[in-house]
Amino acid sequence: MAAGVEVVGAAEGAPLPPSRVRRPPR
Repeated sequence: MAAGVEVVGAAEGAPLPPSRVRRPPR
């Protein structure tokens, strides 16, 4: 699952880590 999230983050080009890409900063 972590690999999938990482791929999504890289594709989006977000400077945030894969852990924060899918989870908003609380």
